[in-house]
Amino acid sequence: MDPYEKRRQEILYGPITKTLWKMAAPMIISNIFSTAYNLLDTFWLGGLGTSSISAPIMSWPVLSLIFSFVMGMGRAAIALVSQYRGAGRDEDARKAAAHLMAFLVLTYIPLAIIVYLLLGYIPGLLGLSEEFSRTFMDYAPITLVGQGFMGFAMMGATIFRTWGYPEISLYVRVPFVLLNAALDPFLIYGWGPFPRLEVRGAAIATLIAQALEATTFIILLFGHRMVKLRLHHFKPDFSLYKRIIIIGAPLGASRMITSSGFFVLLIVVSQVGEYMIASWGLVNRIMDVFTWMTFAFNMAASTMIGQAIGNNDFDRAKKVARKNALTVFTLRLIGGLILAIFAREVIGVFLRNPNDPLRDVVTETTVFGMWTFGLSAAFFALSIAGMAPFNASGKTHYDMMISIIRLWGLRVPLSYLLGIVFGFGAPGVWIGMSLSNIVAGIVSYILMEKGLWVYRVID
Repeated sequence: MDPYEKRRQEILYGPITKTLWKMAAPMIISNIFSTAYNLLDTFWLGGLGTSSISAPIMSWPVLSLIFSFVMGMGRAAIALVSQYRGAGRDEDARKAAAHLMAFLVLTYIPLAIIVYLLLGYIPGLLGLSEEFSRTFMDYAPITLVGQGFMGFAMMGATIFRTWGYPEISLYVRVPFVLLNAALDPFLIYGWGPFPRLEVRGAAIATLIAQALEATTFIILLFGHRMVKLRLHHFKPDFSLYKRIIIIGAPLGASRMITSSGFFVLLIVVSQVGEYMIASWGLVNRIMDVFTWMTFAFNMAASTMIGQAIGNNDFDRAKKVARKNALTVFTLRLIGGLILAIFAREVIGVFLRNPNDPLRDVVTETTVFGMWTFGLSAAFFALSIAGMAPFNASGKTHYDMMISIIRLWGLRVPLSYLLGIVFGFGAPGVWIGMSLSNIVAGIVSYILMEKGLWVYRVID
């Protein structure tokens, strides 16, 4: 049997648990490298001080407002490419992939220009001190450019994964993560012939790696024996663009709603104090290893579910969805408990500047966050897993609904009420965030079990 057809048969008919782990494993390894880099990046920035550690977390909610919308739209690839692939209609899958790449360019560039013009107003909106404002403005504009390249890289990885070849993303991702990690100390601290650029150095190192990674994926999409994109696949098909918008718009809106919620949450966090911004960033970075493991299994499950739907095998799709939900919930619960137990030791690795006046309060706040928000992340994983079959089938508006409930209905108002209005400060914010994860996880799983996602988006 042709090896490419063998992979398709394995996804459609192989043992579910074994195939799920096999599909997720390359993404888990790739994400472990990415998480290791993020932690190393935090380690190097930690030597500068709390404001430098906070630069990425202050920039992320702002920049992700557009990046999340574009990539949410791009998640239409899960439904279209995987279902066409499952149905054996590879030429239609190629055409859908090409149009998704073109759509990314058409939407990202104008949105990025708008955000760039608004960046200067953010420090005042957050009430940042001069030092925190400087690190934000040093980091954010460079990162904004890098997000465009990262969009291409993530789109390329998504196309290969939904086609059934997650290992390609591993082979491409790892070398550039290592390059990024290698460049960091030289550009941040000015080692050797390099100038000392501090937080700008971290952003430039990431930009270089992202640009090279995006270029590699574009080359592979045209050169890979199975995908084989060609210029004629990009010939505008407005009916296909319409389908991409119908499928992707709810996901794009969902991701933008999520990002806008995080931006408002950043404002709430900043009202507690700048120490809380640093703590929020540390908790998210420390939890990343299990967060990305969740997304790895979710992508693997989405590919399997989408191809099963394309093959009209809804019973298999349901079994995959349940096994994925159980797997990610269990892994996140165990992982969160381990991280909470050793939280103080882990935090000490990053907050190592003895002259940092915020070090002690950031440490205590982060430990509390790991025991509350960190453990509730198991339910966040359940909410992501519960939406996997909806996104794979094309019923993406449910994902948007859950995002609205989790962030705007629960996380933002609860964090504001408990942290600011009732005066509980940082503990109140952490508890509000935790409750939003728990409720969203339970609701997502109930919706998944009701089978409201049983649907084919392809003709």
